Amino acid sequence: MSSYLANRYSVVKNNGLLGLLFLLIVLGTFLNIRLAIWVGLSIPVIIYGVFALLPLFIPHIDIITLAGFIIVMGIIVDDGIIISENILRRREMGDSPLDSAVNGLAEVFKPVVTTILTTFVAFAPMFFMPGVVGKFIMVIPLVVSLSLFVSLFECVIALPAHLVPSIKKIQPNKKEKQHWFISYRDKFEVAMKKILKYRYLIVIFYIALFIGSVIFTIENKNFVLFPSNQAEQMFIELEMPVGTSLETTSKKARELESYLLELPEDEVDSFSTKIGFKGRDEDHLSESIRYSQIAIYLTPYRLRSRTAEDIANELRKKMKIIKEGKIAINVMGGGPPVGRPIEIRVSHFNNKKRAALTNKVIKDLEIKRGVFDIERDDILGKKRIELKMNEEKNRQDLSTLKAIEISNKKGRLIPLSNLVEFVERNGTPDFFHFNGERTTTIYANIDKTKTTSMKIYKKLVKKYETQSVLEGGKVRFGGESEETQKSFQDLFKTFIVALVGIYFLLVLLFNSLIQPLLVLFCIPLGLIGVIFAFTLHNQDLSFFAMLGSIGLIGVLVNDALVLVYRVNKLKETKGETKIRYIVAKGAADRLRPILLTSLTTIAGVLPLAYGLGGSDPFIAPMGLALGYGLLFSTPLILVFIPSIYLIYEDISKTLKKLVKK
Repeated sequence: MSSYLANRYSVVKNNGLLGLLFLLIVLGTFLNIRLAIWVGLSIPVIIYGVFALLPLFIPHIDIITLAGFIIVMGIIVDDGIIISENILRRREMGDSPLDSAVNGLAEVFKPVVTTILTTFVAFAPMFFMPGVVGKFIMVIPLVVSLSLFVSLFECVIALPAHLVPSIKKIQPNKKEKQHWFISYRDKFEVAMKKILKYRYLIVIFYIALFIGSVIFTIENKNFVLFPSNQAEQMFIELEMPVGTSLETTSKKARELESYLLELPEDEVDSFSTKIGFKGRDEDHLSESIRYSQIAIYLTPYRLRSRTAEDIANELRKKMKIIKEGKIAINVMGGGPPVGRPIEIRVSHFNNKKRAALTNKVIKDLEIKRGVFDIERDDILGKKRIELKMNEEKNRQDLSTLKAIEISNKKGRLIPLSNLVEFVERNGTPDFFHFNGERTTTIYANIDKTKTTSMKIYKKLVKKYETQSVLEGGKVRFGGESEETQKSFQDLFKTFIVALVGIYFLLVLLFNSLIQPLLVLFCIPLGLIGVIFAFTLHNQDLSFFAMLGSIGLIGVLVNDALVLVYRVNKLKETKGETKIRYIVAKGAADRLRPILLTSLTTIAGVLPLAYGLGGSDPFIAPMGLALGYGLLFSTPLILVFIPSIYLIYEDISKTLKKLVKK
C-alpha cells in the first residue's frame, strides 16, 4: 500500500501546485497580481492548519485523507475570492484602502459565512453514513469541514489586512484607466436587461433540459460502486478438485504464473502467489491446500495502453486450456472490500431443499448476459469410506456369536470383510450460517461492458421476492450489488438531509421561506453538467462521482446565494428602479466573483481528472464531476437564477394585486 500512498501524496502535491499556478493566473487576470498572491497564499496556510488539527481527530494520514484534500483544494479559496473581489470593487468605487477593506468585508460577511456553513452542511451528513463504505469515507467530511473553518478564520481575519496595502495604487473613479473587466461587466449588465425579457422561456428550457438529462441517465448510464476501468490491481483465484495435494496445487499455480510472465513488462509491475487460501479479507477468506491466489499489481493506468479488464479477458482466454481446477480472475475497482460483483445467499432449514433452490438460482445466473465464474460454497468434502455392518448375515442365529473367536496373544485375525461392507461416499460439505440460518452462498463475476451487478440484482430480486418460488427458503443479495444499493441509498439520504440543512441556513440569511428555494434551483443545473461529463468521457457514474457532485452542490449554492443576496441589497437602495434592471445590476455585480470561484475550482480539480498532476484513477471521477459540473452550470446560473428570481417577483406582484382586490 505504500506505493498507492506515495502516488496519492504526489497527486495532492502536484495538483496543489498546478492549482496554485492556475489560481495566480486567473486571479491575476481578473483582479491584480498582488491580490492573486495573497489569495493564493491562503492554500498552504489552510492546508497546514488542517494538518495541525487532524491529530486531534484521527491518528494518521491515509490515502482517503489525501482524497479529501483533493476535493477541497478548489473550494477553500472561494471565500477569499469573494471578499478580495468585493474589496477591490469598493476601491474602484472610490473608497479609501482601509474603508474598502472594512466596507468590502462587511457587505459580504453574512453570505461568506453562510457559504461556508452550506458547504459544511453538504458534507456533514457523511459523518453518519452506515456500513463499510460509510466508515471508509468518514475522514473526507472531516478534512472538508476543518478546511472550511480554517478558511473562514484566514479570509475574515488575515486576508483583508493584507489587501489594504495592495490596493493603494488602484486609482478610483477613473473607469477608462481601470481594470479591463469593468467594460465587460457593464456590457453583461446591458445584455441581462434584454435577456430577462425572455425569463419564462429560459426557465422552461432549463427545466426541459434537466428532465431530459434524468431520463437519459436512467435509460443509458450505469451506476457502479467502484469502477474497474482504470484499476491497477487484480487477483487470480485457483480452486483445485477435492483431494488435491499441496504439491499439485503449487505446480498448477506455477503454470498460471507462466501466463503472467508472457504479459508485456509495461503492464505488470509485480505479482505474488500464495498457496493454501483464497480471498482478500476476513469475511471472504477460505483455507485449503487445494486453493491458491495470485495478487497482480499492474503498472499505473496512464503508462499502459490496455485496461485491467482487457488484460483479465486475455488471461481468461489463455487459461481456458487448463482443464483441472476452477480459475476466477477478479479485477479490483478500489475502495473498501465489498465482496464479489454478485453474492447471493440461499437459506433453508432443509438441506435438500436448500440445494435445490441454490441450483435454481445458479441456472438463472447462467442465462444472464455477462455473468461468468459462477461458484458455490457448498462443495462436497473429501471422499470417505463408510463401514457398514453386515447385520443381515446370520442375524437370528445365536451360533454366529458363539463361533466368533477372540484373538489371543498369538494374534489370530478374523478378516474384517466377514463382518462389514465397504461403501465409498462423497464427504459432507461444510455448513455456513447467515443470521443463524444454514446458508449456501453463490459467487459470480460479471463482464462490466455487458451488464452491472445492479442490473442482475434488479432482475433476480423480482423473481425471488415471492414465497411460492422460495418454497420456505430465503434468497438474500450481498457483495457489490448489496453495497452499491445501500451506498447510493445512503448517499440519497445524505443529499436530502443536506438540502434541508442548506434550506434552513438560507432562510436565516434571507429571512424568507421562498427565496432559499430560488437558490436551491441551481442544483439540477450542476447535475446536468455531471451527466454531460460522464457521457462525454464514456464513464459509469460511481460512488466517488457522487461525492464530487455533493462538493459541486456546495460551490453552486455559494454562487447562487451571493447573487441573490446582492439583488436583495440593491432592492433596498433602488426601490423605484425597475426590478428587471435591479436584477440585471445584481447579476453584473456578482459576475466576477462567480466566474472566479468557478474557474479557480475548475482549475484545481480538472488536472486531477485528466492526470496532469499525476494519475489516481480511484478518485479521478470526483475531479471530473466537480470540474465539468461547474464548467457547464456556471453560465447557466448567471442567466437562470436572475430569470427565476424575476419570475418570483412577478408572482409576488400578482398575488399582492389579487389580495388588494
